[in-house]
Amino acid sequence: MKPFDLLDLTKNIEYMLGRKKHRKKYMPRIIDIDILVHGASVMETKELVIPHPNIVHRKFVLIPFDEIAPDYKIPLINSSVHELLVNCEDQSFVGLHDMENKA
Repeated sequence: MKPFDLLDLTKNIEYMLGRKKHRKKYMPRIIDIDILVHGASVMETKELVIPHPNIVHRKFVLIPFDEIAPDYKIPLINSSVHELLVNCEDQSFVGLHDMENKA
């Protein structure tokens, strides 16, 4: 799937799950699907930047990414996901949510 086709798909999923199309940036939202990487693709447009510009700063992104692809090299950055996680300065807590014990 091409990057902009993937973007259209993610926007449609967000809309179907109740996300409003017009909202202020950085406000709380029901769902937010970001495209982090797309193979070796590198692009920067008004609508889409790949790799995601904040990927190196977000532990909540890097921890699960590291669990599935620790050796994946992020294009442009030329570091593995695991290297980025080890060097990430984000000090926020990232934990698993236990769905088994929730009503």
